[in-house]
Amino acid sequence: MRTVVFGIFLVSLIIQSFANTAFSETQENHLTLSSHEITKTEYSTEVKKLTVTGHILNYERGEIVHLLNVFPSGEITRLNTTGTDDGNFFTIIHIDKSFDAGEYTLILEYDGKQIASTTYVIK
Repeated sequence: MRTVVFGIFLVSLIIQSFANTAFSETQENHLTLSSHEITKTEYSTEVKKLTVTGHILNYERGEIVHLLNVFPSGEITRLNTTGTDDGNFFTIIHIDKSFDAGEYTLILEYDGKQIASTTYVIK
């Protein structure tokens, strides 16, 4: 009987540990993209959408969230958005024929600090 009780207790601790880990991962600063690889459009009127979502720990409602989009050439464009009460945010990058093929870096900047980044490729 002791072995069964100990086993149940141990399994309970393991499940709780995984649940806490999963929860804490969603509470960290992060950026997520709808795709990390986009095929460049050939038509002048066609626009592809890259959805950017993320979370900022300790976000203060109404504060501006800056996203720096670094092009393969080194050029940087700044996108601004705001977050929700709980620190979540989203925006859309419209990718058209003018975007060069190559690797882009997207940097999340908040409160004057770069707190997360990710990359995507346009083919």
